[in-house]
Amino acid sequence: MDGTSHVFLIDLPLLTLVLGVIGAIAWNRSGNVLPRLGRDGPVAARVARIAALASLWLLLTVASLWSVFLGGFVVCYLLLFWFGRAGAGTGLILLGALLVSIPFFWGWVVLRPAMRR
Repeated sequence: MDGTSHVFLIDLPLLTLVLGVIGAIAWNRSGNVLPRLGRDGPVAARVARIAALASLWLLLTVASLWSVFLGGFVVCYLLLFWFGRAGAGTGLILLGALLVSIPFFWGWVVLRPAMRR
């Protein structure tokens, strides 16, 4: 793997994930970003709020999926060499369950403060 591939495949997704998590924390901490989702203001403001929520969710989901996939790939190979096919199969099942749960987790994190207000 050369330097360019390393930057695009590992460094950029991890940087995106870290920035997205920081953005989600800032989003949840500030009370004035999303006063009420879709309940007041003109239609354009409501659409902008919903688009902001959707884009934050998409950013966090894609970066998390890629990072977990890369880490799970390495872990499954380690399990294959340490425990054989049974260990690798178990690792793949757990990795699949984790990958399926990531979008739901980030949806809960992003929408929870919006629905509370």
